[in-house]
Amino acid sequence: MFARKRHNNPDVESQGLTSSSALARNKKLSSHPSSSSDSTIGPTLRLTIAGLVFLCLLVLAFEQGKGYSQQVKLQNKMAGKRLSIATWNIAAVNNNPFEYWMTMASNPAYNKMMMDVESFIENPGSKDVAVKEVFTEEMYSKLSARLASASVPEDQLVKLRNYWSTDYSGRNIVTKFLKEKSLGSKRLASMPDRVTNTINVANSPDPVCRPTVINMYEGDLSTMDKWFEAWCNFMFADKLTLVGSSEPSTVFNMLQPIKASKYPAITPEEESLSIPLQVLACAIFDSVLVHMLNDVTVSVVFGVCVCGGGGWVWVCACACACVFTAI
Repeated sequence: MFARKRHNNPDVESQGLTSSSALARNKKLSSHPSSSSDSTIGPTLRLTIAGLVFLCLLVLAFEQGKGYSQQVKLQNKMAGKRLSIATWNIAAVNNNPFEYWMTMASNPAYNKMMMDVESFIENPGSKDVAVKEVFTEEMYSKLSARLASASVPEDQLVKLRNYWSTDYSGRNIVTKFLKEKSLGSKRLASMPDRVTNTINVANSPDPVCRPTVINMYEGDLSTMDKWFEAWCNFMFADKLTLVGSSEPSTVFNMLQPIKASKYPAITPEEESLSIPLQVLACAIFDSVLVHMLNDVTVSVVFGVCVCGGGGWVWVCACACACVFTAI
């Protein structure tokens, strides 16, 4: 329908090109006078980038090889060895200053005390003495008298004496008491600790703490006699009014029986004696902790080492200040 237009340019005509394609070719040749220079720079730049990428890959491969080599060395080193791992309940809501392992650069006695306590518990050796050498027969007699004054029936006191004489008094304080799993299953020490460790009272912003190591008790526990007097007064003499209550009560009367239906490890007889047994187990537990810390503690006061004799009380106060009162 449309006839092709003929051109005067023999090159265009001979190659059978249209005028538009010819113009495009001529424009390309005339508008890039430096095309030879670009053709040299382009490949050089690409080679440089490729070289850098290759070098990076070599570095990564080398580092990965080092990491793998170190991993193999560690595996060979640990082969046949047992790895023990412990986790901490960092969200604990109790106020036990020894629930947490802290950094106290200003108090080197803290780390030493923590390590010494660990050694005492893990490798007690000759320090794993009988309970009666820590919580003495005299202490037991005074405790029994306090229980009698708190209206514990005579027949229960007789049975309690039998438990003391034939069982608890002869147990080793670490391996047969602190580490004894059956006591934990029966809750004879943990249950009274749960009730009495820290008691919120009416009309006071500050709680009342049982005289023990594992709370913020501020009294003097530097000797066993001071501890035991404070402990007995707290348990049997002091009357506290709980939050939400109008009637004061002794701490002893706050204790609840341990039911075998909930804790089946406890025997029927232990269930019937569970309240006086809780008092005895809690007293032994606290006495062992106080004894242990008075035995191992070394604190630094004004650059002078103070060994034993309640030096831990100062360390504990520092720990409480770091964990609780500073919050």
